[in-house]
Amino acid sequence: MKKIILFLFILLFTVSCSKDSNLLSKTKEISPEKKSLLAYGAILSSRNYMDFSGLGLYEKGVEVSKLYKADVISLLKESWEVNDRKTAIEALDWLVIDGHRKTWDSYLYNLQEGSKEKYDGYEKDKARYEKCVKMLKEKFNISDDILKKVDMGAWDYDRLVTVSRWCYIAGYITEEEAWNYCITAKKLAQASFNSWEEYYASCVFGRSIAYEGDPDELLETGEELLKKENSIWKEIPFKSNN
Repeated sequence: MKKIILFLFILLFTVSCSKDSNLLSKTKEISPEKKSLLAYGAILSSRNYMDFSGLGLYEKGVEVSKLYKADVISLLKESWEVNDRKTAIEALDWLVIDGHRKTWDSYLYNLQEGSKEKYDGYEKDKARYEKCVKMLKEKFNISDDILKKVDMGAWDYDRLVTVSRWCYIAGYITEEEAWNYCITAKKLAQASFNSWEEYYASCVFGRSIAYEGDPDELLETGEELLKKENSIWKEIPFKSNN
């Protein structure tokens, strides 16, 4: 049976009144161009209660990144085996060059084509794939055409944006480097997909096949991003040139 290293770790951020107020700073407004980049990490970021005011962590218009730097460092170490600049760059470059898509796209393709070719874990993958298709069609009205053609690249690109934010908060990469990784994620995403619906479906497939996760765990996030009028995906077109 396939064993996948845990790459997703949910971190709840809450502001404590006992924290040193000197570690708080007023949020600096970012450009529409930079905000558009953060949209390509919206799935993992939303699941971790991160907003899109900038690269850091924010609460009610106040940046609280310094308060939670130690938590982010722990998250990166436990979930990504990242503990310094070298390992941060290695993890981010892996998402850019290979990610899970390099290995697992072929498994998804076989499931999309209805291949009968069996492998260790096939029946479980097939069951997860069918559950993904059912959810994506019934809850989001995503067409068979989309479901048959998307790869799992969004699973890597979405994580690339959020992990670059964490690496910046941890002090492992510079602000410029973090934004450059976000730019790369956007370019890769726009080269592979045409809409947020395709992007979301790709991420659901990737998380379910490569990570062996339950697609229902992304249902609430999908409802928030694809259906709520005030979501970042409603605000920013997928093919935005910003």
